[in-house]
Amino acid sequence: MRIREINVDTWVKKDKKSVFEFFANPFNLLKVTPESFPIKILNKEEIVMGEGTEIKIRMRLYKLIPLWWKTKIIEWQPPDEFVDIQPWGPYRYWKHTHTFIEKDGGTIIRDKLEYAVPGFFLEPIIHKIFVEKNLKMLFDYRKGIYPIILNDE
Repeated sequence: MRIREINVDTWVKKDKKSVFEFFANPFNLLKVTPESFPIKILNKEEIVMGEGTEIKIRMRLYKLIPLWWKTKIIEWQPPDEFVDIQPWGPYRYWKHTHTFIEKDGGTIIRDKLEYAVPGFFLEPIIHKIFVEKNLKMLFDYRKGIYPIILNDE
């Protein structure tokens, strides 16, 4: 299994505590996901974020292909960091570390994503054609939208 990594830092003009509180609301995921990847949170019960919290998501790739996903918080250290994994979903492996660092009167949002794509010998092709460009688009979108959303709140 080949584990790949994406690292993105985004600075926002907002204090770390407020930034973490934004991320602690799972419904804000809808605000930071592009319309080209419509998502819906499927949990029936109220979601209280913390270690062990599971969030069920339905996503539509290219607005057509439905994907079901469960994310689970495995580390919760307000206001500094939290880590989520994918117990089941489209990836063979998924670990997303969200770190928040005070700097220059604002906060750096640090996304570190480690992931593996299914497909065995077809994995490089699946990664190149579908996964790589979509993850790049997602994180480019978030890098642009975080300052807009968080600086306006």
